[in-house]
Amino acid sequence: MNAGPARRRSIGFSSLRSGFSLAELVVTLLVLGLAAWLVLRLVDRRTRIRSELSAPSGPEGALDAAFRMLLKDVRAAASGGLPVDEAIRPLADNLPPADARNRYRTVAGGVVAVRPGTDQLGLRGVLRTPVVRLEPGLRADGAAAPAGTLPRPDSVPVRASPSPGLGAVRARVAELSRSGKAFFLVRDDASRWAVARVVSVAPGLPEGPMDVVLDFTDPDARERDPGGSPDAVARLGGLVSGGVLDDLVWFVALGAEGQPPDFERGTDPESLHYPHPYLALGVAAGGGRWDVHEAGGDIEDLQVAWGLEGPSGALEWRGEAPGSAAPAPAELVDSLGRPRLRSLRIALVARSPQRLPRSEGSPPPEFVVPLNGPPPGTGPFAGPIGWDRVPRRRIRFDREVREEVVALPVAGEKGP
Repeated sequence: MNAGPARRRSIGFSSLRSGFSLAELVVTLLVLGLAAWLVLRLVDRRTRIRSELSAPSGPEGALDAAFRMLLKDVRAAASGGLPVDEAIRPLADNLPPADARNRYRTVAGGVVAVRPGTDQLGLRGVLRTPVVRLEPGLRADGAAAPAGTLPRPDSVPVRASPSPGLGAVRARVAELSRSGKAFFLVRDDASRWAVARVVSVAPGLPEGPMDVVLDFTDPDARERDPGGSPDAVARLGGLVSGGVLDDLVWFVALGAEGQPPDFERGTDPESLHYPHPYLALGVAAGGGRWDVHEAGGDIEDLQVAWGLEGPSGALEWRGEAPGSAAPAPAELVDSLGRPRLRSLRIALVARSPQRLPRSEGSPPPEFVVPLNGPPPGTGPFAGPIGWDRVPRRRIRFDREVREEVVALPVAGEKGP
């Protein structure tokens, strides 16, 4: 009788019944875990590569980043504490480079010029930090200031009550004070408002109240009062709320003068004289000075159209087509003083920094100017970069033009 198969069956059954040892089980789990980790890393790497490849780059990526920052400030200004006509303001529109309104003096002592032919957009309001509750603060002698009175408008103590957003307010005041003046917008119990300069902030615990001394007589603060009225502070009653006033301006900076290989004098079009303009954000620092930051490179045009409410309720657009000028500040309100601004159309043009080669005999490139931007050649450096009066000298760049429409709140005011 052959006992081999029976013995093999017996041995196999015995091994199955005895199972794995503890060491073998630990090694198996470690190998499986390592394999799973390697698979997950491979999947994550492929996902990130695919995401990076699909993310916009070049002019599209520049527009994405620029609009993200710009529109955030526009929407915040529209709902940040001021009437819309005070919060969103047309500034110098398509001015030549020699115009004084086309330049910004910086806190560093330099000057940033605005690219000719572009628009500027002013935004003012309690924008980037929360609104806080206010109550009478402590006087210099440590006593509580009486509620509802401003006996010395150049030295008004107020206390901001502890709140989740007070830390951001404290940090923003400190940030603005380092480069210039920090401004505070306050409201009273009748929704009247005025602007003051922050004179001092008492040291305190991060989770405690913030004691601030405000100066309502500061010339820069008074310039930012309702309609620039000199007696806004005299009409204030008891202060109930306030927030940091950010006075901003968005514009396209002319940029640095070109040098080879960006600009070859004598062979390149004059429009390449300043080859790298950029979208700029200026923050008012007082005394006519601005803290200017670059918000987007190689943005060469900013144009703004203004949608005003007409007599029938329909929108009347200004600055939306060639020859249509931006509205004057007085046109932003009706005969009863109610805001008419209902919508904005904002156009940006971005381009790649590299020129595109043009083969012999190919047609010269065409250039698009959005909204009411001046046609190429109407002023020095006002045309798109690469444009020239002689078609064969024109240089082509990869460009993107994008418009965004922002509907503004119908209610004229939303107080802090």
